[in-house]
Amino acid sequence: MDDLHPTRGQQVARRPRTPWEGAGSCSARAICIASGIVWALSALGCGTATPPAPSSGPATIVIGVPQSRLLDPSLGVSLLAKTLALERPTGNDASGRTSPRLIDSWTETDNGLTWRLVLKSQLRYQDGTPLTAADVKRHLDEARDVPAGQTLSVCVPDIRDVSIAGDREVVVRLNRRCAFLLDDLDMPVTRPAVENRPLVGTGPFVITSSTKDEIVLEANPYYYLGRPAIGRVVVKAYDTLRTAWADMMRGRVDFLWEVGPDTAEFLVDQASVQVRSYLSYYAYTIIMNSARPIFRDPAVRRALNIGVNREELLQQALKGQGLTGDDTVWPSFWARDGSVPGWRYDPAEAAGLLEIARRSGGLRTSGVKAGAPVVEFTCLLPANFTIYERLALLVQRQLRLVNVEMRIEALPADVYNRRIQTGDFDAVLTNMAGGPYRTIHYRFWHSPGISRRWNFWGYQDAAVDAALEQMRDAPDDDGTRAAMRALSLALRENPPAIVLAWSNTVQAVSRRFEVPDGAVSRDALHSLSRWRMRNPGGVLP
Repeated sequence: MDDLHPTRGQQVARRPRTPWEGAGSCSARAICIASGIVWALSALGCGTATPPAPSSGPATIVIGVPQSRLLDPSLGVSLLAKTLALERPTGNDASGRTSPRLIDSWTETDNGLTWRLVLKSQLRYQDGTPLTAADVKRHLDEARDVPAGQTLSVCVPDIRDVSIAGDREVVVRLNRRCAFLLDDLDMPVTRPAVENRPLVGTGPFVITSSTKDEIVLEANPYYYLGRPAIGRVVVKAYDTLRTAWADMMRGRVDFLWEVGPDTAEFLVDQASVQVRSYLSYYAYTIIMNSARPIFRDPAVRRALNIGVNREELLQQALKGQGLTGDDTVWPSFWARDGSVPGWRYDPAEAAGLLEIARRSGGLRTSGVKAGAPVVEFTCLLPANFTIYERLALLVQRQLRLVNVEMRIEALPADVYNRRIQTGDFDAVLTNMAGGPYRTIHYRFWHSPGISRRWNFWGYQDAAVDAALEQMRDAPDDDGTRAAMRALSLALRENPPAIVLAWSNTVQAVSRRFEVPDGAVSRDALHSLSRWRMRNPGGVLP
């Protein structure tokens, strides 16, 4: 596998489901169309078809989701539709700060042990029935009672009791201070489930029909921000990006949710399409299993970080679409300390550190043949995903320069996920969430306790735990910034992973629609309720 050409027949790559997805609005990034489709777009790129004129009546938008049939049924078109249909008490803004959604305001008292959450007025479910504080209390009580709530959240296990004060106020009392509570409230609020009926939420669009090929949603007339200008949304599944793009050129698709870095250059020349790009919440990362003897010495993990040329990976694998990585703190996060030095590429120093580790006993030497690599390990990656293969082959080649052999094992997505969840791996290449919430770091890197959360790799470090607890107890922004800096420094000293690069997400939108200015640097899907049809003859951006 030591060449950089995509495997024949594997030209379209998508990110598979990973075990840490499914909680929080950032899970909408569960679908990622990667590279290797130049041949498909070059055949279509010369066309500049004029989209049909807007019809009278409520606007309809068709969203194309390529390769969605190959994904887990809980992802793809289903996940996208639920993102539009189900609203949450809190969310986040473009810098990762908590923002109100169903909740209008919140206050802390009793040194952070009591939180009062005030709901927006006139909230209604999609069937017109009122949403009250009792509904939010029910969701919090359910989260406390189910194992998933204890695993995916940080503050929910600390809740002592939940009460209501009238129709709009929820009072949450904690056993210990926990600054992550608002992040934990990023959970969809729905009416109690009824068998064989769609979920009833409070989002801007209502699911009215669903098949394996498409899901249809209608505008919610009771939406708290006002009825959307778009009256109907059709989310369509496509086997390939080529067929989705062809339908877009024929005016049958208005919004391609994600396209890969190789396709952007072909999209910008299309007069009928607006290309959008923003920094993803996910970073391509090689996570090292700290429980394996080969990775127990932090010096070995530091050496491997120094031995990887991230700029080369960004340019060759991601076509420059993104940023190089240092740690799993999202680059745009408001509390990130930009003064913390990043990893520098120095293969000579990396080789020297590994030799020191070998001599000091940090690496096994008995039974090793003369001339053998000083470090050997196997890295798992999902099969048939070109962008993962590109990255793995480049890293493999770079590490050989420091006398390290990284074997590559490509697995079907279900086997890949199972191996991760059971800790059965040396290292794994994945697209890892790093934003937009502070809780992400607690879930991944805090030493396993009663709940290991997402720490499937046996990582433990006292300084990292201390920084995470400092962040959990932080009383204000300055406290959070100080804790985030301490976390970044601790992760440099004892790195659990090699963060390779943060990728850009590229989207294609028909110019028949006006996307709000506030959607810049974010997934346009989050602002769909505020999209409008462009006036005929209007100025194009």
